Amino acid sequence: MEAELSRIRERVPDERLLECLRRLMQVQDSYLRSVQDEIMEDYGSLDAFFAREMGLDEGARLRLREKYLETKAGG
Repeated sequence: MEAELSRIRERVPDERLLECLRRLMQVQDSYLRSVQDEIMEDYGSLDAFFAREMGLDEGARLRLREKYLETKAGG
């Protein structure tokens, strides 16, 4: 997250705005679970949500996974 904020800082020098962005990037687990539950209920899967609502094809979704998700040890 700090690396992302460093890149953003180059374009957005306002420290108050950067602090807001930092807080937005630190989402609570309970919020993420709640959003995921809603997506699963409405779309059946996260892939279906990203495909239908965000217009992301399989390649784009794979790139997002590689960039933002951590792999589990041993798997």
